[in-house]
Amino acid sequence: MKTLNNIDVQLLAIMLSKRVINAVFPGSKYAINMITIYGVPRGGIPIAYLVRGYIDNCIVTDSPEEADVIVDDIIDSGKTKERYKKYGKPFFGLIENSNEWIEFPYEIKDQGTPIDDNIIRIQQYLEDNKDEKVIKKLKKLIDET
Repeated sequence: MKTLNNIDVQLLAIMLSKRVINAVFPGSKYAINMITIYGVPRGGIPIAYLVRGYIDNCIVTDSPEEADVIVDDIIDSGKTKERYKKYGKPFFGLIENSNEWIEFPYEIKDQGTPIDDNIIRIQQYLEDNKDEKVIKKLKKLIDET
C-alpha cells in the first residue's frame, strides 16, 4: 500500500492540470477559454476541484455530457474509464496504471478502510431500495470471488 500525503496529491494535481489544458488546448500552457471538468463520483470529485484550482478559466460541472474532460482519483483496472468512454471526452486519473493500493489523505482512517465504507454504503442502499436486480448482481459477484 502506498499512502499519499497532501503535498503528493497537490504535486500530482499540478501535473494533471497541465495534461487537462493540453488535452483541451493542444500546445498551450494556459486555458484559452473556459474548461469544464467532471469528477467521477466519489474519488474524482475532490480531484476535479483540486485541478480546477490550478487552471484559470475552469469550472467543475455536474454532468459528464457538459464536460471537456473527465477526471478520477485513480485508474487501475480501467473499468470506470471504459464506462465513461461513451461521452467521448478525455479521461484522466490523478494516478494511472498503479498496481498497488493507494491511500489518499482525504480518506477517513479512523472509521475503517475504504472497502469497509463501500460495504456499509451497499448495505444501506439495499436496505433503503430493496432492489432485487442489484442484490442478484452482488450475490453473483461475491460467488465469483
